[in-house]
Amino acid sequence: MLIHICCSVDSHYFLTRLKADYPNEKLIGFFYNPNIHPKSEYDLRLLDVQKSCFALDIELLEGEYDDDKWFESVKGFEACPEKGDRCAICFDGRFEASAKKAAEIKEKSFTSTLLQSPLKDKGQLQASLSKISGKYGVDFVFVDYLSKGGMEAQNQAAKTAGLYRQNYCGCTYGLINQKSKNGGFIFEGVSELAKRPLPASAEDRIRYYSQNSKEVFRARFLDYRCLSGAVYADNILLPSYPLLYSTSQKESFGTRPTAEEDDVLYLNKDGTRLVRLSKLNKALSKNYESVKELIFAPLRFEEEMKLRGLLASHPFDLSPIFIVDEYDKSASYKIELRFRTEYSSLEV
Repeated sequence: MLIHICCSVDSHYFLTRLKADYPNEKLIGFFYNPNIHPKSEYDLRLLDVQKSCFALDIELLEGEYDDDKWFESVKGFEACPEKGDRCAICFDGRFEASAKKAAEIKEKSFTSTLLQSPLKDKGQLQASLSKISGKYGVDFVFVDYLSKGGMEAQNQAAKTAGLYRQNYCGCTYGLINQKSKNGGFIFEGVSELAKRPLPASAEDRIRYYSQNSKEVFRARFLDYRCLSGAVYADNILLPSYPLLYSTSQKESFGTRPTAEEDDVLYLNKDGTRLVRLSKLNKALSKNYESVKELIFAPLRFEEEMKLRGLLASHPFDLSPIFIVDEYDKSASYKIELRFRTEYSSLEV
């Protein structure tokens, strides 16, 4: 039997029950989910499914990550609500690939762990599965492991195995609709140019879940993303790098120097500081030749937070701090800074 797998939280308990109910059946997992975006989130969920299948001794096949084809298939349905027409199109595409794969490897039946999701419409899933299975001559197996305490058992199984619990189905449009209801910013869709792993990012969680196999402990923290930053000296743009957790009251403001000490220029708005790159190199034993190099090969998160601690006036300082190649003590400055913050949870 081929089992289309959407994520580890839905699949772990589902596969455990399926093994018990079909002891003579060889179970083969099939991870085909081009709806998951961005690619780093896809990689994270695939990693967790691989861990789960390995623990359960179930073979796992990976389908093609043809996200361009998926985006094209749901074009015009971007604004549809959860359980609407976009979801039906998404199910049809993923189930068709699964049924086709089952026929290709000569399996006579298939099912999907999406049946285990409490957020999906079971009637919609069953209609799609039944339609597709007939097309390829493979039987669709419908099971209900969610009712009669199944949801609680599923949550406990995922918790015990230390599996990744995502906060959206994987679909960009579903996430946009979900976040827009609360006026929230889509942190999941923002990565740095250098793809540096930031706390609670998919890249950081790949590192964490590749090593973790026990119950997850989560801490509350302030998530941060810098969208853009710029420093102008007498209307001339300077190469600059805003340190993490640089915040300001306004996205754009004029300011002037008030003091200079030890390669740091202090400006008179929001506690803004301009720091020579040479000071960073000295403080952290680095050899950056330019701010441009720093932008494309940034410090590790821990190093950058250490630097902020050395430059900040106190541990809770969220003032704008920009690294620059050089500054002019007599210039007038304009600072631009766009950022987002949000309280979130972090695996520790």
